[in-house]
Amino acid sequence: MANKHDAYNLGIEGEASLHALHVILHHPTLWWKRLTIGYTPRTITNNGVGNWFMYAVSAAGPRGIAAMGRALQYQFGHKVLHNTDDLGDVLFEDSNVITRNHQDVLADQYGAGQEIRKVGSSTIHHTKKDKAKAVLSQGFYPLVRDTSETPVKIASLYNTYLGFDEVKLALKEAKASGLRGQKAVDKAIQSAIDRHPSLQGEASLQARRVAGDYVTMNGAEKWMRDLIPFYLWDRHILKHVGNTVAETPGRAALGFKLSDYGLDETEKLVGELPDFLKGAIPLRALGFSDKPGRLNFLTTASLNPYASAGELADTVNAWALGGGPRRSAALSQANPFVVGTAESIFQTSALTGVPTPHTGSIIGDVVKRNVQGLPYAKAYTEFTSPDRFQSPKGNDYAFAKTNKAVITSLFGVPLKDASKKRLADLAAREANK
Repeated sequence: MANKHDAYNLGIEGEASLHALHVILHHPTLWWKRLTIGYTPRTITNNGVGNWFMYAVSAAGPRGIAAMGRALQYQFGHKVLHNTDDLGDVLFEDSNVITRNHQDVLADQYGAGQEIRKVGSSTIHHTKKDKAKAVLSQGFYPLVRDTSETPVKIASLYNTYLGFDEVKLALKEAKASGLRGQKAVDKAIQSAIDRHPSLQGEASLQARRVAGDYVTMNGAEKWMRDLIPFYLWDRHILKHVGNTVAETPGRAALGFKLSDYGLDETEKLVGELPDFLKGAIPLRALGFSDKPGRLNFLTTASLNPYASAGELADTVNAWALGGGPRRSAALSQANPFVVGTAESIFQTSALTGVPTPHTGSIIGDVVKRNVQGLPYAKAYTEFTSPDRFQSPKGNDYAFAKTNKAVITSLFGVPLKDASKKRLADLAAREANK
């Protein structure tokens, strides 16, 4: 057994090794996420629909709708000066009661740099160099923040405050003094905060529960963020689903029931579907026609934030029960550089188990694998090839490889042209397991 001194040194060496792993993984993973999500227009669609959908689930009702209107009115009608280089250091011009009291919540954003902007118009940076740097480092994220992340946070804060009895009482007082509309609401909220400071913390907590907290992490979670690139999103959606079921079980049950009804109607229209297409919308249901033997779908997994909860359940199941057909689920959350390194060392596909020999260095092979998996690299491959419906051996692809599929996927509304026979075979195979 190592003595105390040796054990201490071993601990230091272990910590240094983990730090080195973090340094090696963090920046490549960050750029992989930007290239995969941030620089594709689908991030606007997916995040916009996801954030507003989760807000609608959390704040259904007249008060939630009114809060959303107030947030959009403020977001698209005021000049805002902000600096989020240092967390919590956010300055607002023409600020209202929300931005004045909740700068910490509104600063919980991905990679925001210094900028002066009028929301709803293009971002204006101090110099061309600043603008170029922001575009390179943030991609489409500033537009995501403007159209969904920030207004959802403001709406959540308004909705929470308007539910407090203290604010309702202060609102009656404000109206009695002659104030009306937004001025009365803002005055009531500020008065309630002045009298009951704890309301501010409660409102901040609720806003983060709805719109997410992508900044607060303990030491272990910083490592998880590198090993599981979308860990912070996964953490948020699991908490959101749990809160929805616990706080509004009737609303959650209604959602599950509607989902089951939609699936039943879909399968009446197109027949049995494999599990991964359960939430897809057949275009036939929207009035479009299909060619003989083909089915066209709008797949909704990227638009439905709650699909992530199902994917995580599949991942846990795959880790517990092993490989085979479960490999895809088991690897779906893992860092692509870690998976790629393992594949390169063992020269075997982690997904299929098929040998994948390579020449050259391991680093070069890992980089090549990940570059080929990027959205624009895949798009280039498809655009330089004709549309394909069958493999070289003459078997139908489950999904045709077409330019339409690539373009719609890049914009976050993926349309799939599927083989009816292949889908029926997959559904039957699942049913016989």
